[in-house]
Amino acid sequence: MEMRRVARGAGAVLLFAGLAVAPAWAQGDQQGAQQGQQGQQPPMSAEEQAMHAAWQKAMTPGPQHQALARMAGDWEFKGKFWMGGADKPPMEATGTLHRTMILGGRVLAEEVKSHMMGQPFEGHGMTGYDNVTQKYWSTFNDNMGTGIMFGTGGCDAQGVCTFVNEYSDPMTGKVKKNRSVMKHEGDTEVFEMYDTGADGKEYKSMELVSTRKKS
Repeated sequence: MEMRRVARGAGAVLLFAGLAVAPAWAQGDQQGAQQGQQGQQPPMSAEEQAMHAAWQKAMTPGPQHQALARMAGDWEFKGKFWMGGADKPPMEATGTLHRTMILGGRVLAEEVKSHMMGQPFEGHGMTGYDNVTQKYWSTFNDNMGTGIMFGTGGCDAQGVCTFVNEYSDPMTGKVKKNRSVMKHEGDTEVFEMYDTGADGKEYKSMELVSTRKKS
């Protein structure tokens, strides 16, 4: 199990969609300004009003983003990694997490630093909540590979968050899935990842216990 699974797409689609409709909005604004100068204020059509409302709803941070913001700060973690399967002794490592909210409070960015297999480890993750799909999403990549892991999931009433992740398996070149579970208890966070063995059974492949640094 590679360290990149410390982790926790659709953003590009929203970006290009936004760019696609932006000219229409800009044209409407120009027309409105010209008519405004003439003492007239053109009303938006029903279609324009619906489009404006939909994009406002999609882009406005909500309680899920506020929950992500509470994870910002500096953390220290202790990790166990079962690289050869559940019956093998785990590899252990320690490291740090630096988390900050970006994009106007919409995305939690994470920098991971550790030491793995005799060399420095550095990773970068992002976690957000998509108002449109009503799902959390996450990405992670690091200096031990050139690919990216992408996951989607949700949180229950107790704040336990479960994600299904996809990444390209270096051994087979095929897309592989795993499951991750994260839960918070005050300033302590437990992150677990589960893979599927050759026997088709799920086993815990990673466990990270993180503690928030005291300021």
